[in-house]
Amino acid sequence: MFTLDTPGHDTAFLEYEQLSDNPLTVDMFETFVPPSLRGQGVAKLLADAAFTWAVDNNVRVRLSCWYLEGYLERHPRPEVQNLLPNKS
Repeated sequence: MFTLDTPGHDTAFLEYEQLSDNPLTVDMFETFVPPSLRGQGVAKLLADAAFTWAVDNNVRVRLSCWYLEGYLERHPRPEVQNLLPNKS
């Protein structure tokens, strides 16, 4: 789980679960930002951190979270897209 703690607010987080070991594959399935922090770029910070972690560690990624799918479409990162399963 990736988290972002901001004093006076609930914790924002991005959750994932490991699907397999070889190759290491995770499903990033939920991004949550408390209402008091929405619209301030918090989800973007979580997405960037998670995607950078996946690239740095060569982790295959499945995106079940609608926000992460949309974010990657709006802000393409070829190094992240190379870690996604092939779409037919």
